[in-house]
Amino acid sequence: MAGLYSSCADALQALARGPGDFACHDYDTVREVVMCDAWHRLESSGGGAPMTFSEAIRDAWQQMRQACAPVGGVDHELNTPVELAEGQNIPQNIPPAVDQTFDILNAQSQPVGKLVVEATGSMTTCIDGSCHTDFTEPSAANREAILAAIRDIYPTVGYHITPEVTR
Repeated sequence: MAGLYSSCADALQALARGPGDFACHDYDTVREVVMCDAWHRLESSGGGAPMTFSEAIRDAWQQMRQACAPVGGVDHELNTPVELAEGQNIPQNIPPAVDQTFDILNAQSQPVGKLVVEATGSMTTCIDGSCHTDFTEPSAANREAILAAIRDIYPTVGYHITPEVTR
């Protein structure tokens, strides 16, 4: 995992302890924790109601907004710090800017990870207990070109992607 934490387990431990100012005001760290939390939620939802990764991301952002409310936070759509006045709450109705979510499947077509493409130009891959985010120019044409490359390259290493099935 490229970021503040060496693994999603470390990021989830930091979330459980409660993020401090350093996490809440650093977009890369916030996003790292949110994506790991979403991945964990998805893996943990086995016995309950089915959850899509998009729903897990939405719930993880909600938890991060609540955890960061006392110290301000980062507006995940603008990637900029949000300074809060005394008693002001972080808006609760801002959905993550997810354009597309894909299942990463192995050669036996079993799900092994997720690929999330956002309108901001970021693409996050969660697989094998970690999440990694890459950034690209935020244009639809660029995202489609990168997705086409992923569709070509993944099979050479035993994977392929398919759009996440929504309920």
